[in-house]
Amino acid sequence: PPLQTQTLNRNPNPNPNPKDALKEATAINTSLSALGGVVAALRSKAAHVPFRDSVLTRLLQGCLGGRDAKALMLCCLAPERGYLNESLNSLRFAKKVAGCPVGNGPALSQA
Repeated sequence: PPLQTQTLNRNPNPNPNPKDALKEATAINTSLSALGGVVAALRSKAAHVPFRDSVLTRLLQGCLGGRDAKALMLCCLAPERGYLNESLNSLRFAKKVAGCPVGNGPALSQA
């Protein structure tokens, strides 16, 4: 099954323009979904890893996909009960990332 990621913006000072807030949340979710696709491809050792699916995955390509790649994921959790679902989703994502090989690919060209 494809990797599912989720984000929820609980900013105490929400964006006064709901359309802008929705666009921002959509962009974040799109980037996280693309990152999930990259992680899934790396875990399955797929021939093609979709690094070009978002700006986020393009930026992380050198950290995840080259011979000398190194990556560290820091998973932040909230102790409050109201954030339980977000914390569990973060832990699930971290577990999938933990099984992801990093640095096994060919050296990436410097463009």
